[in-house]
Amino acid sequence: IGSQDYLEIKGDFNLPFGEASGLRINVMDRDEANQRKNPANRDGPELHRKGFAASLAFNIGGIDEFNLHHVYTRTRDIPDFGVRFDPLTHRVGTLFPVNTFWGSENNFDDSDNNISTLSHLHRFESGAQWKTQIRHADYERQYWAKTPSGTVAPSPTAGVGGNVTRATEYETQTLQSDFTNSFEAFGMKHDILIGGEIMHEDSYRRALLNLGTIDAPIYRPDVENTASTPITFSGETRAIYFQDSIEFVPDWKLLLGARRDELTAEYSSL
Repeated sequence: IGSQDYLEIKGDFNLPFGEASGLRINVMDRDEANQRKNPANRDGPELHRKGFAASLAFNIGGIDEFNLHHVYTRTRDIPDFGVRFDPLTHRVGTLFPVNTFWGSENNFDDSDNNISTLSHLHRFESGAQWKTQIRHADYERQYWAKTPSGTVAPSPTAGVGGNVTRATEYETQTLQSDFTNSFEAFGMKHDILIGGEIMHEDSYRRALLNLGTIDAPIYRPDVENTASTPITFSGETRAIYFQDSIEFVPDWKLLLGARRDELTAEYSSL
């Protein structure tokens, strides 16, 4: 509990079952206001965020360990684009107080993010380990924000320019696998890491549709401006990497590594 209506609640719950398996759940809920206000309507920016994370693990510490993990985060904010800087002096503008907010309670910054990961860890008798994980992530966001002005006073409707809107979706699928081992060679200790990664990503964004007027704009999440040009991106990434941590004298280590990434992508703004 804090000032400016700050309230955050967290929970961490663990449920073991069997000899080497368990479920862990984390939850979070956070609300926060701000001292910045729009003098025309007394509205101000706010944060409203929730989160949930669950991990289900099997055969923990065993030869073959499996883990299924999911994270969900959500925002329902009233965004704050900060203060205006003078383009000549590069200092904060002095025409309006620094705690001036140009938006309204109708502005929004809504996001829903989901990340799911399945991993497998194999432990060799020699002490080496081989870990492979698959991850799917989906990030969705829609926002309507009002930018600050250095010359125009805030209005109660957040109208007449300075409105920034966007609807975006970003999705990825990733496969990563790496091998780690520790050994001694030529009288020195080595910790090596060898691995590779494959990732596919898709991105989409577009402006929202104004359902009101220039003086009194109205935007809603997921109501896109179909007359505007969507921007899309699709990419394929391949990577390999190697790393060796060498303890050449006691308590001193030399880290050697190399990584190569290749990206093939298609981008469109037409």
